[in-house]
Amino acid sequence: MESKQNEKLTQDPAVLVAFPVLGQEDYGEASLIIYTTTSWTLPSNLFIAVHPQSEYVEILDEKSGKQYILLESGISTLYKDPKKAKYKVIKKIIGKDMIGWMYEPLFPYFIDKFSDCFQVIGADYVEAGEGTGLVHQAPAFGQEDYDAALSAGFISPERLPRCPVDDKGLFTSEVPDYVAKFLMLTNSAGESIPDMLRNLESTTWIPQTVKDKRFANWISDACDWNVSRNRYWGTPIPLWVSKDYEEVVCVGSIDELKELSGCTGPLEDIHRDKVDGITIPSKQGKGLLHRVDDIFDCCFESGSMPYASCHFPFENADQFQGSRFPADFIAEGLDQTRGWFYTLSVPGNKLFQVSPFRNCVVNGIILAEDGKKMSKSLKNYPDPNAILNLYGSDALRFYLTSSPVVRSESIRFKESGVKEIVSRVPPLCGIAIASFSSK
Repeated sequence: MESKQNEKLTQDPAVLVAFPVLGQEDYGEASLIIYTTTSWTLPSNLFIAVHPQSEYVEILDEKSGKQYILLESGISTLYKDPKKAKYKVIKKIIGKDMIGWMYEPLFPYFIDKFSDCFQVIGADYVEAGEGTGLVHQAPAFGQEDYDAALSAGFISPERLPRCPVDDKGLFTSEVPDYVAKFLMLTNSAGESIPDMLRNLESTTWIPQTVKDKRFANWISDACDWNVSRNRYWGTPIPLWVSKDYEEVVCVGSIDELKELSGCTGPLEDIHRDKVDGITIPSKQGKGLLHRVDDIFDCCFESGSMPYASCHFPFENADQFQGSRFPADFIAEGLDQTRGWFYTLSVPGNKLFQVSPFRNCVVNGIILAEDGKKMSKSLKNYPDPNAILNLYGSDALRFYLTSSPVVRSESIRFKESGVKEIVSRVPPLCGIAIASFSSK
């Protein structure tokens, strides 16, 4: 679906949080401001990351009298209209000079076990164009967070960060204020890795090195996949739950949803605007069950292609396995090693204990002549129609198929290369034809 079709605004759960600085005489009244869209990880906060080379500012909010530290470019996240906001910059400080600062934890849950944490650490991945330039770190939930804490020396395989979430996605008793509250939906990849690697061996790839190295390594080091997203448009996750999340109903079809809910009207469209208002009476005396807010990650949908394309299991069940699944071959770009190839493999191995494809052809990436990614906004590529009109489809086809892109290597597209094909190949073909004709 195009991004602008039927676009609607929804409430973004992003939050700004102030962490008071501790033990810094010159900044004793200041607070570190972080911006996060994963507020449910805040109880597990252990660090705040800064970019060592970035310049941060301490500002005084003249209305409240409070002092905040953040990137100057991040002030727009603090005020709706920075031009009208009443504040002034007091000081400037480089990120590396903030490393080691202690701050007051937002929650007290892990202070005893991690008393040496709750301080500023450096991380090169912190970007100036996002948020406030200070990043909340919950090493139990994010790979980058974990790696940064590991590099800083606070976390190790012998001292793992606490993850106060159970297998149902609920907070545990380690977070007493939110115990049994619903958190998120995830898919654990770890238990599937051996099966995926074993089934991968039965597949053929061109080139073979992509399978043996790139894809096999990606599977071996696979992280947990959060299959839910907080968006409006997408495929709604079909879970109806009670307010306390003790009763959860997973609906498997439109007919089942109608039966459980008593809905009698037409229900061909199952997007959020059609199904979110449908409720299911509780069988445990908990009132009405409502659908969770989340939708599926679109990558989960692309990985469901083999089943959705033939409406399995509602249709074609008798001919699905064997004739339709696994696929004889698939083809995509090298970038899909971590994308479609993987999202196809996870459901296929989970559901049928087999790779969802037998053969895989991997092409490289066609870049612009300057080596950058081709971009509509930059317009750094020639008009495809003009190329076809000037040189013909055969010349373009010959140019691409004789290039390293068919060996999963990147190429810089050059119009001069297509032009050269036109000037050199036909004469050679003519000589070859004449040679054979004369015999």
